[in-house]
Amino acid sequence: MSNLPFSVIQRLQTQHLSLEEMTGGIPDEQLKEEKIPGKWSALDNAAHIAVFHGIFKGRIERVLEEEEPVFPPYKWEEDPLFAQYRQLPIRELIEIYKDDRADFIRYVNTLAPESYRRFGRHLVYGRFSVADLIEMMILHESHHLFTMFKLIHTTPK
Repeated sequence: MSNLPFSVIQRLQTQHLSLEEMTGGIPDEQLKEEKIPGKWSALDNAAHIAVFHGIFKGRIERVLEEEEPVFPPYKWEEDPLFAQYRQLPIRELIEIYKDDRADFIRYVNTLAPESYRRFGRHLVYGRFSVADLIEMMILHESHHLFTMFKLIHTTPK
């Protein structure tokens, strides 16, 4: 993991802990409230970031196995794991999320230095290295954590 920038390492190791800190003591019913009509609830956002680890690990594996693979945008509507996670209680989702993060960190720690010099291409975000892909995951995760923070502190409309 030493091939990643310091801030990426720190966020990868700690940012996910915000989910449990933010939702502690909040009933599932409140987290499931659709506070903005037609938009995801806080629990939906948590389910979305919980599926990230497998998606991004799979993308890294493709970058390592293929010559500049192309990735289409993720479509949550077509993801059965996301549909399953949306139905889970937040405490169960948090445990899955933390376990998957630990597994993802262990996986990243096994990557050889030359792995970080491999590239893939996203149809929306362009060409990226393995390090960029890891940062993309963390930045996207932070967006959803902030969205959850806002939803938790917003009164329904």
